[in-house]
Amino acid sequence: MHAVVSQVAPQWEPFGWTSFGVSVAAVLLNLVAATALRIWDRRFSASWFLVHAGLMVAIFASMMGSMVAVRGKVFLNAGQATAQVVSAKGDRIAYLPFGLMLQEFQLEESAPPLTLVDSAAKEIVFRKGDPVHELRMGAKGVLRGIEFEVVEYLAHAELDHDTVRAANDTFCPPAALLKYGTGGARREGWITCGGIGIPTLTQPAGPVRLAMAMPPAKNFRSVVTILEMGQKPSEAVIEVNRGLSRDGWTLQQLDYDKAAGRASRISVLEAVRDRFAMWVKVGICLTLAGILAFAVSEWRRTA
Repeated sequence: MHAVVSQVAPQWEPFGWTSFGVSVAAVLLNLVAATALRIWDRRFSASWFLVHAGLMVAIFASMMGSMVAVRGKVFLNAGQATAQVVSAKGDRIAYLPFGLMLQEFQLEESAPPLTLVDSAAKEIVFRKGDPVHELRMGAKGVLRGIEFEVVEYLAHAELDHDTVRAANDTFCPPAALLKYGTGGARREGWITCGGIGIPTLTQPAGPVRLAMAMPPAKNFRSVVTILEMGQKPSEAVIEVNRGLSRDGWTLQQLDYDKAAGRASRISVLEAVRDRFAMWVKVGICLTLAGILAFAVSEWRRTA
């Protein structure tokens, strides 16, 4: 039931309900009782015991971890060292046994999509169901009856008086020159999401305006220096899905200054200290070993 609710209404956060904790405890109690009865009846099976022992270890370790684990955020500012872990409200909850200093924040972006804004260019009117068109050199398409073609694309653009030109600064935003219109009429104009060196540019198309949405992040990472008393500073890279485990803490890339984009000088890491995390993995490995042992024994029996 909790799994169904999590899919239908994830904003309700059913896995944080007390009823979910009770249901997990009930499953654990059932496994313990089944194992005890199996031992009492002297019905021994290596694969059966591996599966049930693994599930019991994993569930018990998860429950203990949820009660005692420390989970918070580390806010890194370029050039400043910190070891402070704060809660979602910004309250200090712990200190890392080492310091971290942000050397560089690196962001890889995908091609920016075409979007629509109102006639005053103040509000996005792109609706769910509208086709998503990536702005690349030579891209063509139709958006709400407006035909368009990208005749020129600049990965980094700046404004020189009234002229849009390529920029050497990699922190400058992309820009696209569109040929667009409805029916036989065609117009040309530049659009850009705006940033360093160039303001936001949009093009009128009847009751709406063609605009460039912010390029979505494909991958982002933090290059940090680890500072520990009595040891030589070392360098590490923390990125999405590739964290850093050190001295009982696991650090994962979580967020950054989205308004600054590639120029962000702020990086947000998730910091977790869970002494039972290893036992969850042990339990999973035991369960998988039991399933494999059962498959092998079943194959031998049928053979």
